[in-house]
Amino acid sequence: LHANMLNSLLVGKYLTYMDFWVYVLVNAFFVWFFMLIISRAKNNLWWFILSFVGFLLYVWISIISFVFWNVLIEVFPLFFSYFLINLALYIQKYFVERKSKNDIKKLFGKYVSKNVVDEIVKVWVENLRLWWTKKEITVFFSDLAGFTNISENMDPENLWKILNVYFETMSNIILDNKWTIDKFIWDA
Repeated sequence: LHANMLNSLLVGKYLTYMDFWVYVLVNAFFVWFFMLIISRAKNNLWWFILSFVGFLLYVWISIISFVFWNVLIEVFPLFFSYFLINLALYIQKYFVERKSKNDIKKLFGKYVSKNVVDEIVKVWVENLRLWWTKKEITVFFSDLAGFTNISENMDPENLWKILNVYFETMSNIILDNKWTIDKFIWDA
């Protein structure tokens, strides 16, 4: 340390800090660069690679400025800014993903059972895309024997009560077994 100070005095090369406004501009550029990388990265691997390259570039610029021009560039503020940017973007992505899941659940929840919706959301989150899968399934058809004759001879209120009991009982059996109701058809 003393030899370095003596050498600086003898040679006349003194250690200086980067001009404040240049420092602010350089850091603003790198903060913008990292925000662009994080927000545009398709997956975490690319985000990590590009971020690492950005860090190396910044450190390399710091080393070059120190070796050739005796100018110190502080790296801590950029790393701290990068951490805050990551935190903010991850929080934002969390809420966007959560909203997407809820939107999917609302959309598909009208047509398929909760279990199927959960499977769709799981596939969507894991793979960020939907695809077709081949599965062996069982299809169940149910019919009310003589319904046409019964409905013609009964007042609408009583018929509606009978249908409500039937649909509620059958629907509960189906949903309790984690099956899916495709549709209700009247006379077909």
